[in-house]
Amino acid sequence: MPVPLPYARPAALLALLLSSTLLGGCLLQQNKPQWAMASAKNEQQQTTLVFRYLKGLPPGFATAEQPVKITIDWKYQSANGMPDTATSTRMSEMEKLLEPRVNSWGFATLALVSTGQGDKQWIYYAKSEEGFFSRMNQALAGLPKLPLEIQAEQEPDWDSYKDFISGLHK
Repeated sequence: MPVPLPYARPAALLALLLSSTLLGGCLLQQNKPQWAMASAKNEQQQTTLVFRYLKGLPPGFATAEQPVKITIDWKYQSANGMPDTATSTRMSEMEKLLEPRVNSWGFATLALVSTGQGDKQWIYYAKSEEGFFSRMNQALAGLPKLPLEIQAEQEPDWDSYKDFISGLHK
């Protein structure tokens, strides 16, 4: 069964509030990805969903060269919907180990991360499913088993990422 996309959360999520501030608060070098943040608040449940996403793709970037969408899903228990400090630290450690390994030589691109409501999701686009999993296994080999659910599917036009971007209220 497909893992739900971060922007396809319950309809009770009201306004998607965009914060177009780049992480780090400064302009990044031209060849480095520019990240932005957004959040959605569920007023009924008093929870927030936080998104970190690529603000745009470099000129001439061909999405079809990374046609496989990989969704990594980490569910956690939380009273307020956000991960506790220890879980958040483990998630950051995983991402720091994984990112350089799968991103090397333009093999994969992290496009979207969502956190909240007891779930953190990373959406990557990769050249191949097998190559991604091989790199992921190498990167995370030293860590204890993580509570990850992973799904891969063909998405050469990056529709999930583009749908998320087009759904932002500016």
